[in-house]
Amino acid sequence: MKLAMLKDKSRIIVAIDFANNTFYAKLSEILRNVAGVKIGLPTILSKNFWEIIQQVRKSDAYILIDLKLADIPAVMMNTVNKISEIANGVIIHAFIGSSALQRMREYLDEFNMDMFLIVAMTHPGSEEFINKNCGEFLRIAKEVADGVVAPATFPEYIRMARKFLGDKIIISPGIGRQGAPYGEALKNGADFEIIGRAITLADDPVLEIEKINMIHKEIITRAKG
Repeated sequence: MKLAMLKDKSRIIVAIDFANNTFYAKLSEILRNVAGVKIGLPTILSKNFWEIIQQVRKSDAYILIDLKLADIPAVMMNTVNKISEIANGVIIHAFIGSSALQRMREYLDEFNMDMFLIVAMTHPGSEEFINKNCGEFLRIAKEVADGVVAPATFPEYIRMARKFLGDKIIISPGIGRQGAPYGEALKNGADFEIIGRAITLADDPVLEIEKINMIHKEIITRAKG
């Protein structure tokens, strides 16, 4: 499954690094109303990881594994091999360089998995080093990636990515608890918004998702015309 195929379903990717019991109790309903889930180390190391994966795999939700891979190709390929049966896509840091990323591109193609490169991050400290090199990371991403991760908290990087990458997929974190309002990333050119605690810690996560989907639909409708 490719993430681009799910744009008509929803523009939400739920990051489940933090979640309460209400979220897990409603997970099957949640999965019917989002494009996918982003799963990182906090969830992978939790006691209910395989239960979560089983529920997600019964749905048509996209599974994005977020280990922020940043190592030599041999180590990253070994990691991908261990998650290949559950993942539709993986997130990798662009700063490891084009030769290593080309190796990963070729390896991920064997599993028909998407590769998303982090070209900028959401937190203030990212402006010190990683975000300054966004342009170089986008150059690499244009050659080898299916898409990029660009921050809603710094929308100028989303706009830069859209201008440079054409129709490649842009996924954007930083929505909600990190400060960017719902729809901010879509307005600036992203395809999907990665939303975590605003949904996963909500009193009613299903209702929150319905609200966000409505906001997204209005933005997409206005953009079309």
